[in-house]
Amino acid sequence: IAFGAKPFPIKDIISNLAGALNSTNSQARENAISLLIELVRWIGNTPFLSLIDSLRPAQKSEIEKLISEIDKIKPIPSIYLRKLRPSASELISQQSNKLTNQITNDSAIDSRQFIDEIDLVKKLKGLSELYTCLNEEKWSEQMRGLTMVIDAIGPTPKFKTNNQLSDYLLSELIPILKTFMRPGHHIQVEVTTIKLITLLADGMRNEFNHIVKPMMSTILNKIKEKKLVN
Repeated sequence: IAFGAKPFPIKDIISNLAGALNSTNSQARENAISLLIELVRWIGNTPFLSLIDSLRPAQKSEIEKLISEIDKIKPIPSIYLRKLRPSASELISQQSNKLTNQITNDSAIDSRQFIDEIDLVKKLKGLSELYTCLNEEKWSEQMRGLTMVIDAIGPTPKFKTNNQLSDYLLSELIPILKTFMRPGHHIQVEVTTIKLITLLADGMRNEFNHIVKPMMSTILNKIKEKKLVN
């Protein structure tokens, strides 16, 4: 893509890729894969994780292999639209980084801008068995509840952050996660709880700081435990 990714309606392209990847026409599927790989070169694979995860196993494996083979050096546009044209110093810096094999970005594109936000509160409130499972004594049911939340979040967390989400997490979910971090719980529950906290932090970014602060010492101690690391 000579112009780079910025001039194109990337979000619209991504939303239509699923249909092309699942087309009955083999040429359409091949072209869709080629386009996906080219977009990954420019903006990274983050916006495509949910899409790739939904594909047939064989197609998913093929795409993941192609992504793993992509050059880690980010490409830079060879042609610029006037409104996106960088300054002379920025052009020199880009070329210098390319020559010295430093990783660059296409004019600092944040790949998360192409991910749709989800209303996590609405999703979790729609899971009728969630808190029944989380409050069970059986670790298998606790795992089932944690998995429900992880599935609701998806592989690329991006939430509608507001007071409603913070209040809901602090009053409903976080107290349960705190108990799962205490001694005596099954190791799988502890590991999955840490994974869930990581996803929440990724989806809320800075908004999660005040929520996780009271748990930080417990989390850090858990991470240091060899049984969790291994």
